[in-house]
Amino acid sequence: IKKKYKKRVDNYLNRIDVLYEHSKKLNSTPIFVTNVVSLGHVENIFTMNTALIKHCKIKNYNCIDLARNLKGQTDFWYDGFHSSKKGSKAIASLIYKDLSKILDKIN
Repeated sequence: IKKKYKKRVDNYLNRIDVLYEHSKKLNSTPIFVTNVVSLGHVENIFTMNTALIKHCKIKNYNCIDLARNLKGQTDFWYDGFHSSKKGSKAIASLIYKDLSKILDKIN
């Protein structure tokens, strides 16, 4: 992790741990999903996604790596950040596949 992102990543992962603990207290199964934007893997998003995947593996948290699996197109987005109907369908399809595997493992 680049030095300029160290504090931001540490804070992010601490919040992930807090979300995980709150979810468990509610008898829920937390599942984290990486972020993606149409502008490509800008350095900040890429750094956070990489940290999340690594953190989830270390902590044995459930995580879906949407950013790695989505082969996005420009028409998947309205404005570079918010998905269009076509993009939402593609995202839902990818998440569904991984979510099904996680749910099968849990149940």
